[in-house]
Amino acid sequence: MNSLVSSKRTQEVIAFPIRKFQFLMKECQNRGKEIYRLNVGDPDLVAPDVFMETIKRYPYSTLNYAPSGGLPECVEAWQQYYSHYGVSLDQKDILVTQGAAEAIYISLLVVADPGDEVLVFEPLYAAYKVFAKLPLDDSEEFIRFLLTDFDVRDKTLMFAPIQDFYLTEGKGKDEVRMAYVLEEAKLRDAMRLLKKALISEKNF
Repeated sequence: MNSLVSSKRTQEVIAFPIRKFQFLMKECQNRGKEIYRLNVGDPDLVAPDVFMETIKRYPYSTLNYAPSGGLPECVEAWQQYYSHYGVSLDQKDILVTQGAAEAIYISLLVVADPGDEVLVFEPLYAAYKVFAKLPLDDSEEFIRFLLTDFDVRDKTLMFAPIQDFYLTEGKGKDEVRMAYVLEEAKLRDAMRLLKKALISEKNF
């Protein structure tokens, strides 16, 4: 029986950076450490009361698929949003997607053919939040150090490495992505930990 051969596409695809550290993060948490997760947009803000109350008042027993073009209320809301900027759109001109990734994918299918050259900016999509250049040789090794060997009061940090968001080889090795909505006290504590971590990593 022939073994399954994966496509050329799967052999060339770049692993999403944060998934490289998924199991290290879990092991770190299992050791009782608190991780300031500066790698994700994972707010610790309380959800608005009107949001939670609306969920509680949901009148149906099932959660069905939405129409493929989006809920009418959602389409109308986008119409109103663009009208504030002087852009008039018919509802047939609006296609609601499952986030930005699907929107980019559909847009490229519409305008590009196989073999076309597409110019992109660096860093690439998903690194658009906040990224910082640190005094490091390799941000991935630094993040590994944070999750395995760094500890201050049972706390550590997590960033997202950014080099895989660049197409230019070797670029971004000294940068990390930060995309967190964090209350001020925790953010200040996280920056104090970062300072200590940079000093500790140099001596590790």
